[in-house]
Amino acid sequence: QRGKQTLGEYDFLFAAPQATQLQHWEVAVKFYLYHQTDAGLERWYGPQTRDRLDLKLTHLLLHQTALSLTREGYEKIAQLGFAQVVPKILLKGYLFYPADKEWQAAPHQNRGIASGHLRGWWTPVDDLHIPQHHTDSRWTVIPRLRWLSPVVVGAEGSENLIAAQDLERYLHKLLSIRAEPVLLAELAPTRADVWQEISRGFIVNAGWPESSQLSSRQPSTR
Repeated sequence: QRGKQTLGEYDFLFAAPQATQLQHWEVAVKFYLYHQTDAGLERWYGPQTRDRLDLKLTHLLLHQTALSLTREGYEKIAQLGFAQVVPKILLKGYLFYPADKEWQAAPHQNRGIASGHLRGWWTPVDDLHIPQHHTDSRWTVIPRLRWLSPVVVGAEGSENLIAAQDLERYLHKLLSIRAEPVLLAELAPTRADVWQEISRGFIVNAGWPESSQLSSRQPSTR
């Protein structure tokens, strides 16, 4: 704190036994969709387009990990008995590529993106390109609170999975009443009568990301 102003908070502070340095980790799990503008600019947008990878990294580097460099931040570190702190960023998640291109191809060589990162695809609802990697695939929409882990569905839940012939109609109906993108998982059956996720991707509304940016600037009617 600086008076009544909140400067920020540390995500994690820890040290190994007998260590003289304190570790400061800023941690985030994010999902970003790759989009190239008409002008050729590359952008990584979150499902809510006000979230962008470049903006997030800038905030992590210039604000969150720099908190211990402020007088107030350093005083908190000193209270723990350490004279030095080492800031680090742990940024995990998925990157999603356009489904109508080679989304499983070599990753973009952006600074800070691991070559083996988790990846998926995305496609607009008005021009669906949904990859199918198994002849018997079924699909399910992943609720936001379950985005972190792969989807596994037992035999008792398989009747609620969406078949290929029903998928397009289902998605058009769903996106007609939802403004935000939905995360879809493709599942394949196993010998144990369990359905396991084999790919995932976002279905976005027509005109995304421009349409999302426009709607976020509209005044609320609620």
